[in-house]
Amino acid sequence: MVACVLVFGLAAAWFPGAAPARAHHNAHWSRDEHVSLAGTVISTYIGYPHSIMKLDCEGKTWAIYLGQPWHIEDVGLPVEELVPGTLVEVVGSPTEAGGDRQLMVTKLALKGHTYIF
Repeated sequence: MVACVLVFGLAAAWFPGAAPARAHHNAHWSRDEHVSLAGTVISTYIGYPHSIMKLDCEGKTWAIYLGQPWHIEDVGLPVEELVPGTLVEVVGSPTEAGGDRQLMVTKLALKGHTYIF
């Protein structure tokens, strides 16, 4: 743990003018709004720290946050079916940061099955 902190500290010292990376941790997920989207899978990453599916919805790309691999497994979602071109429907909380097109999934429909996150 000390080595990780030290390496991060040294990297920050070497690149003092570098801007912090924008990530979903900076995005504030709406607790009051839910959005439904339908589109085709562009790509899927299943891994840590978070699994992300890129979804094409009417020509716009959305980053759909699926959570950690163990949670996806608990939900029963067959990730091997989330291949490019597959039609899916998602419901979830969007980011409150305008224009980011990110969604934290709460429900996903795939090939006639619905998975609740």
